[in-house]
Amino acid sequence: MRRRKLRASMFYLYLINLYPHYYSWWSYFSYYNEDFYNYFKHHFMFTITEIIATCIVLNLCDRKNEVVSWKVLTIVSINLMHIFVSGLDQFVTHVLQGQGTNFQNARDIGLMIPDSLHVIIPIWQLYKSAKNRDIKIRELCNREEIIMCIVFISIFTLIGRIM
Repeated sequence: MRRRKLRASMFYLYLINLYPHYYSWWSYFSYYNEDFYNYFKHHFMFTITEIIATCIVLNLCDRKNEVVSWKVLTIVSINLMHIFVSGLDQFVTHVLQGQGTNFQNARDIGLMIPDSLHVIIPIWQLYKSAKNRDIKIRELCNREEIIMCIVFISIFTLIGRIM
């Protein structure tokens, strides 16, 4: 009997993140070409954290790799930080307040949707994992992990705003 090895929801999460990766790497060339060297540090933080989250998502694409709290919380923390930094930085001004050009609005929405799904889908996977084990989701996450997530999100949001 052949068993499915792909966790489809995580694979779709990986696929939807292709645009942010493409945009990220293209931005480096653009910054270099246009002499916007000041943006490198800010963008580098986004790129590194995005790569970390993507590696964990790819790991979770395989059903033999268990959905555990530290993996889910890492993905969620990174992407909440992205939402807070980019939301406070550009999304609110461009999209919600209507001050952006069509390109800026499309870019911001194209970057916000994957970040939002990287919060929703992993939490949903953790919930399913808890349900399959017949335990509550809060029993899968210990207090220290939650505190570390809050600290990470706070510190990196602050750093992202300062850069």
